Amino acid sequence: MLLIPFKTDRGNKLLDSDTDSIVTAKPIDSKYVSSTELGKFKLVDEIILGYFISDKLYAYINAKGDIIKKSKGINNNLLNLEDYKTLNDVISITKNQQYTKKI
Repeated sequence: MLLIPFKTDRGNKLLDSDTDSIVTAKPIDSKYVSSTELGKFKLVDEIILGYFISDKLYAYINAKGDIIKKSKGINNNLLNLEDYKTLNDVISITKNQQYTKKI
């Protein structure tokens, strides 16, 4: 499955992406999601609130209440959620999102 159509969908804002994954403002159509079928997306997480600052620098709270943090070049334990919020200019970027990864 090619990522380009999902990265350029004007009806579903792209918040973050990598070589094999995307984070979108709205859930993608379930026909593209499967935890077992190769070539489809695997739903990794449902995001309640998140800050996506740049590639590999983000933090979010998932539907289970877990805080997930990624920070390339700095230890994740040195930053808290407020730090990400500050880095994001105090603007919440995501609410009720899905994180999917191609399998």
